[in-house]
Amino acid sequence: MSALPFVPPSCGQAASDRIEIYSSASLDASVYTCPQHTDEVSLTVMAGGLTPHPVRMPPGTTRCCGHVYVYPTGALGSER
Repeated sequence: MSALPFVPPSCGQAASDRIEIYSSASLDASVYTCPQHTDEVSLTVMAGGLTPHPVRMPPGTTRCCGHVYVYPTGALGSER
């Protein structure tokens, strides 16, 4: 899978938010962030021409700040 067009912070703290990253018509990736980095990542995503959609982490889900998942079916995942 392709990397994101930016490098998210990876402070290693527990993530409280998941930022879904959309291109024109697809959900391309999710970046997990702590409260300190949610706004920073959202602004970086917008600066890269993508659309961020922050959502709270569902109960029982644990990820560290900076964890990234690129969806293989999204536009970023199909670029190789």
